[in-house]
Amino acid sequence: MLTNIDFNRLKVFHFVYTCKSIVGAAARLNVTRSAISQHLKKFESEIGTRLFTRMNRSLVPTTEAQLLHTIIEPFFQELDSGLKTIQQGKNEPAGILKIGAPVEFGQTHLPAILGGFRDIYNKVTFSIAFGDPEKLVRMVRSGELDFSLVDLFLTQGEYFSDSGIFSISPIIDEDIILICSKRYASRTLQNNFSLKNLLRVDYIAYHQNSLALKSWFKHHYGKTTISPNIVLTVDSVRAVVSSVENNIGLGIVPYHVVYNQINSGTIVSVDSRKKDIINTISLLQLQDKIPSLTEKRFHEYFAGVIAREDILKQFSRRASRAKGKLR
Repeated sequence: MLTNIDFNRLKVFHFVYTCKSIVGAAARLNVTRSAISQHLKKFESEIGTRLFTRMNRSLVPTTEAQLLHTIIEPFFQELDSGLKTIQQGKNEPAGILKIGAPVEFGQTHLPAILGGFRDIYNKVTFSIAFGDPEKLVRMVRSGELDFSLVDLFLTQGEYFSDSGIFSISPIIDEDIILICSKRYASRTLQNNFSLKNLLRVDYIAYHQNSLALKSWFKHHYGKTTISPNIVLTVDSVRAVVSSVENNIGLGIVPYHVVYNQINSGTIVSVDSRKKDIINTISLLQLQDKIPSLTEKRFHEYFAGVIAREDILKQFSRRASRAKGKLR
């Protein structure tokens, strides 16, 4: 049935119904009265029913017309609202931004950033998707997200076989550290973080192959044949932190996730003589995508917030220590 309907005639019907006259509809659509009459007559023929009863100079909708109007009116209202939003978005930030982010970064930092942005641009709304890189990359590729923040260290960048279709811009560097609870450090490790001692204890990993842990040992000790004793495999950074806090073993996490626990002393960072591993959180979008005004303004605002000293110190221990020396 729908394949036989000219949707332009639905628009004519909508205005005839709203104006209750052919003259009024013609004026609204800026066409002749005869054109309106022809469209309406053809439309009635297509659907096989009369839509209006003519009384003097006005039209009275039939029961069928009232039913049809009830169905299509929400569509026209939403269409009108959407077109206004699109036009408005060309002159000032407006409409919805669909953003992806790693769970830990997104839950910890995005709400405050979005709130600050909406204080300036209150016609912008947001839809946020949290997830692992595989999910977020797929959603950007399919157009479900306008762009996404991605963190690839803990998954070793395994989802970028087709990276040529993406534009990837660095946003902020985060330290990747090895942690354990204060109790585990004192009772199990006896506060001895030598390589020999580290190889005899237990670990929490994201994958059974423990690539993140192996990368940490390779970076800090130059060891490529390390096989940590994995006693628990989990699928999120928060789960690693919780497992560490419950004295199950050691795990790899971004510094900003445990910033408060390290400062309070409940979690201990395992250090070597080398600097921490640096992972770059990046902004991912389709390479050929032209950002809207709303996206551009948000990118500018986001970059400004992330560059603040109070944010940087949560991501980098070097920044945190430098701030401490200035006090």
